[in-house]
Amino acid sequence: MRRNRRKRACGFTLLELLVAISILTLVIGAIAASFAAGVRVWSAAMEVSRTEEATRAELGVWHRDLMNARRFSGLPFEGESRALTFPVVQDFADATGGVGPGEQLGAVRYWHDTREQALFRQASPFPVPAEWPRDGAERWIARVASATFEYLEFPDADAESGGTAAWMTEWNQPTNMPLGVRIRLRLLDAEPGTALTRTVILPWRQWRPESGD
Repeated sequence: MRRNRRKRACGFTLLELLVAISILTLVIGAIAASFAAGVRVWSAAMEVSRTEEATRAELGVWHRDLMNARRFSGLPFEGESRALTFPVVQDFADATGGVGPGEQLGAVRYWHDTREQALFRQASPFPVPAEWPRDGAERWIARVASATFEYLEFPDADAESGGTAAWMTEWNQPTNMPLGVRIRLRLLDAEPGTALTRTVILPWRQWRPESGD
């Protein structure tokens, strides 16, 4: 009799087993939820990283267009905070904007559409239409919350030797070209306060002021 009582005293009751199983289930559920949340955060971060890498690659087209920019009195350089149009010499049959054997004078236009949340690119050989047809535009970079262009102004010729160039949100010198152009992009999935920035310094022969223009 004493041995049987001792054996029963060393075991677990049904209630104790149910409580233990319930606690174990809660712990496993919490671990699984934390793991799933971590996987979602990691997946979102990887998606943002892939989007940023693709955007940086697309900005290479913008860089090449600006490096092909030319001063031409018939096609002024027009720069606003959300739109940019400038004359170029390139092969307009080449979608990448590279200069090829069929290079010719024309213009390239970039602008941000807030409604469609995308950055558009459009190119046209000379003569450039007064009104750019929307159906010929290319959705260049998608999922762009905001895009701003800035322009590096040439120092004033009358300024002292200590004068420096300054960034402007608009370019109001149609007969001249800026020293450089900068674009800031904020993607829809990016963290608040973060932006992709690309700066292009134009070749010296493009932006130097000329009295003959």
